[in-house]
Amino acid sequence: YWSTFNVSSLQGNDNELEVEQVGDRNAVAFSAISGDANEIEIEQDGLTNAVTFATVIGDDNQIDLDQEGSLNTIESNLFEGSNNEVSATQVGAENLMTADLIGDNNELTSMQNGDLNEAYMGVIGSDNEFTSAQIGDLNSIHLANFNGSGNDVDLVQAGDENAVLVQSSYPDVTLTSNDNDIDIAQDGSQNEAIVTLAGILDSNNNQIDIAQSGTLNLIDMMVEGNNHSIDISQTGEGNWVTGVEQSAFLVGGENVSFSVTQIGNDNIVEGSVIGFDSTVSVTQIGDGNAATITQM
Repeated sequence: YWSTFNVSSLQGNDNELEVEQVGDRNAVAFSAISGDANEIEIEQDGLTNAVTFATVIGDDNQIDLDQEGSLNTIESNLFEGSNNEVSATQVGAENLMTADLIGDNNELTSMQNGDLNEAYMGVIGSDNEFTSAQIGDLNSIHLANFNGSGNDVDLVQAGDENAVLVQSSYPDVTLTSNDNDIDIAQDGSQNEAIVTLAGILDSNNNQIDIAQSGTLNLIDMMVEGNNHSIDISQTGEGNWVTGVEQSAFLVGGENVSFSVTQIGNDNIVEGSVIGFDSTVSVTQIGDGNAATITQM
């Protein structure tokens, strides 16, 4: 009836640990994992699943977490190290995934399929790869303070109440985000994407691509810094980008490329691009169209 597994401390290098739990009140808890090149694989199948890591410190570790069905939870107080690979999959029910990561060259993948999905990543470091996919139901992704350079962020949501928040620098101006590649795709339902890279022009050379298809499509953006490339595509229904009276949508800096394509339904753009040598392109095809961009 009760599945549970507790490790107060796992220390050392080149260890392999595999845990498989099937049915009922599954739980796995690690107080501390310390070491390099360890492989940890956890599978939970059915009911009150939970995996909790208090602290993971080390390099070149591989952690695979798989939860299927019911009250899934995966949490981490801290991952610290470099060249680690962490993969978490949740299928069905109350899904939640939380991770705090410090380090470079890490790969973190989150897959949530169905029900009350929610994912959070708090990140400090460079050259990391973050992938989060949510399919169906009350999706939400929050990526905070990825203070560092050269990070690759891919966020995908398909179906239902989607919302994405990517924020760095603002309101803490000591945090910077340079040379990052941020890719957000939302397909169907209440889509909303909020991107905030602001701190008095101290985040540069970022590539931001946002694609929204179907239903409310909303984008709220405040980006400061130089040499950004921002490409927004909205297809079908509510389309906005806003700014001015609705506030936000502010891009400030030099040599910024800003492009918006809206196809079909209630299109509007507005907003402001502030700085020298920036280029703005707006394409609107079909339905409500309106565009106001102020360059200063």
